[in-house]
Amino acid sequence: MNKINDDKLRAWLKENGTVPTTEQFSTELTALLVHKYSTPPVSRPLEFKASQWLGKLIIGVLVCFNGLLLGYVGILYVPPVLLMCLLAAILGVWGIIGMMKKEILDPHTAT
Repeated sequence: MNKINDDKLRAWLKENGTVPTTEQFSTELTALLVHKYSTPPVSRPLEFKASQWLGKLIIGVLVCFNGLLLGYVGILYVPPVLLMCLLAAILGVWGIIGMMKKEILDPHTAT
């Protein structure tokens, strides 16, 4: 807090004073705080981050088009079957890594 707010708070406390709490309120507040910080946080649903997956998708499409263009020109010739197998392997590994990350980050909600 800055100095102005501290002075206002001190003046207000001098004016109004503090209210003493009961022992029951103090024990309940302590129990509530202990419970709050001892339990793990509630998992929230994954946030929608369009910028991340959209950027990856655009870069992936551009890389694929670049590879197709190089193949069409004749600089980089890759048989279509090999290209499809390689693409399927990359997407499969990427999908498995994504599922493993999801399981590691939040094992309770992953199926």
